[in-house]
Amino acid sequence: MHLAQDGDEPDLHEGACATIVSGILFRFGVADRGGELVANVPDEGGGDAFCAFVQALIEIQALATFDRRARADGSEGGAASRRGEDAADRERREGRR
Repeated sequence: MHLAQDGDEPDLHEGACATIVSGILFRFGVADRGGELVANVPDEGGGDAFCAFVQALIEIQALATFDRRARADGSEGGAASRRGEDAADRERREGRR
């Protein structure tokens, strides 16, 4: 199986994202070998290793999606999104509604 990251994806190897990705990989027993994600498969644990590997990929993709959306919102919008606010919440907070 080959997995690649295309150019539109956020860089998950810098800053806070790198720390979060490292934690995800550690939690699911996946190693990053120069951009290639590798999971050790014990003799009888192929199913468990596969499920853990896929779960790590899902969490990394969720992080990439969150990061991309936060960047698209701009600095204030990204910070507001991280607090769980939407546009209506920001308007109420700022007294515009």
